[in-house]
Amino acid sequence: MMKNLFTIDLGNSHPHFGLFENGKLQSVSPLINSERLNSRQYKIIASQVASSSFIEQVKDGVKDRMIDLERFWDHKNHCFAGMPVHYAQTIGQDRLVQAAHAFHLFQGQEVMVIDAGTFVTVDLINFDGLSGGFILPGLHLMLESYLAGDALKKYTKEEVIKESILPINDWPGDTKKAVCHGVLDLYRSFYFHKLQKHAPTKLIVTGGDSDLHLQILRDMAELSHHPHFIHESLYFLANLD
Repeated sequence: MMKNLFTIDLGNSHPHFGLFENGKLQSVSPLINSERLNSRQYKIIASQVASSSFIEQVKDGVKDRMIDLERFWDHKNHCFAGMPVHYAQTIGQDRLVQAAHAFHLFQGQEVMVIDAGTFVTVDLINFDGLSGGFILPGLHLMLESYLAGDALKKYTKEEVIKESILPINDWPGDTKKAVCHGVLDLYRSFYFHKLQKHAPTKLIVTGGDSDLHLQILRDMAELSHHPHFIHESLYFLANLD
């Protein structure tokens, strides 16, 4: 087992790195503190192809210690880390890594991985591997879209979560409820439709906005909250032989 490792989630907007020591996740920190990555005691694995701009953020020697995710691909059989992939090979590596972890963790059971970040990705994994997935606008993008109409203000995530707990009539009676419940019902309707068609053993919910999606999904299915699933998944992958 690889005891000491840095896992890097480059993501879309808030890149972070996880520090694993003696096989346990010790901390997750913004990548602005990347000088810690210079320690030669640690191997490094990243959720996206490490670009030259990322390499330039840290000192020499980092690239030599990075684990290349390409080595987990079997392009001939369209498999990643032993998981069949029924998706284009242009899929984001964060989704791919998390799907592979779920595939091995639940050993062929049907699982949905919901990563609620800048975008909300929803992937279905079963005995046949990664079946496919959806990409939805994240909460911040949804709320930002209301600013396109000058008459509406932008509500906060906290206001949306508060509204999700409060009872409501079928038709909202003020602008705040109209916006917040409009956003909530878009997500609710999507999940309700997908969960009617599939009965996953587990829903894994992760990402910065996972608290909202846990609230929406609480009465629909069995949930498993993994705040740092991408880091857990990268660590799992780094230890695959």
